[in-house]
Amino acid sequence: MITDDRAEKACEFIRDNAQRHGQLKGAKAFHEHEIKRRKAIAYLASEGSVAERQAHSEIDEDVRKAISKLIESITEEAELADKNKAAELTYEIWRTQQANMRKGA
Repeated sequence: MITDDRAEKACEFIRDNAQRHGQLKGAKAFHEHEIKRRKAIAYLASEGSVAERQAHSEIDEDVRKAISKLIESITEEAELADKNKAAELTYEIWRTQQANMRKGA
């Protein structure tokens, strides 16, 4: 049985983390753009054929760091999204319990 207090805390969790969730989504978009930018910089700084320049831009250390930051932001956003989903489910179960109690089930 989910208590009223637990249902309230679930709603508060979602509310209290909404800004952070938005920030993480924004960070993901930023890092995706940053990877493209750093690849372009590495491409322009390298010499050789198009294939060689593309390969160099793929293995560039700054690109690797940008990819790591993207992975970190995706991981953190996914964890928060899962916690939000759990809080939503907690609230929905509470609502169902409340409806069942009103019906006398």
